[in-house]
Amino acid sequence: MIQLQILSGKQAGVRWMARRFPVRIGRAAANDLQLEENGVWDQHCLLNFDPAEGFILSAQSNALLTINREPILSAPLRNGDSIE
Repeated sequence: MIQLQILSGKQAGVRWMARRFPVRIGRAAANDLQLEENGVWDQHCLLNFDPAEGFILSAQSNALLTINREPILSAPLRNGDSIE
């Protein structure tokens, strides 16, 4: 299980828990976590769990994605990371 806290935008202050993986994040209604903000693509990123590596966040369809303000295509998440 992983908990995401939304810090800005329309859902600021919401804490969202993922209990099943993969988790699809994006603007479209079919996503597990729907974010209707400027710059969010219909299918923006995918959060998955790998027993060997932990939680992995991956950009989808050439979407822009950062962890702690560093651009990524795919990277493991750590407690306290900031995703933009």
